[in-house]
Amino acid sequence: MSAPDTNLQTQEHEHKPALTGIRLSLGLVALLLLVFVSYTVFQGGEPETAERQVIPGVGIEDTSTGEIVAPPPGG
Repeated sequence: MSAPDTNLQTQEHEHKPALTGIRLSLGLVALLLLVFVSYTVFQGGEPETAERQVIPGVGIEDTSTGEIVAPPPGG
């Protein structure tokens, strides 16, 4: 059963602060999600450092010395 007499204008006025708080919190969550996704996309590309990098067809370059090492036989 519902209440016998409800005044929608009064109810709307009384709930306005709570609804505003809910809207602001949803906006903050959306902003944080956007920042998180942007950060993840921009940080997720290439590895920052690697001990060895493979150069196709040439061999393996040791990044600490810059020396090119021949690929293993049969590989």
